[in-house]
Amino acid sequence: KIDKTINPIIKELINKEFITETAFDLNRYNDLLNDILNEYDYIQVIICVKYVLRKWNENKKLDEDGLPIRNQFSYFKTSLENNLKKMTTDIDLDWLDL
Repeated sequence: KIDKTINPIIKELINKEFITETAFDLNRYNDLLNDILNEYDYIQVIICVKYVLRKWNENKKLDEDGLPIRNQFSYFKTSLENNLKKMTTDIDLDWLDL
């Protein structure tokens, strides 16, 4: 069973079959998400998690070179962090000033 202290996003990762309820590294995902939620807005995190899951499924668990992703946790962590940075970084539009 899922522990009540598990982040709700973890439950969604389980529902979407990205991880299993008995995954050995479930706590790593939980700790990662809790750390990220201390830094980013909940809605932003949800949007990025959904994006990462969609890409994972679209790419059939393969990387950009068509090779199997060997470390799912690292893939998730890196993808999530990169997408959150992109989402929250201000865009410099100085080039528009003529």
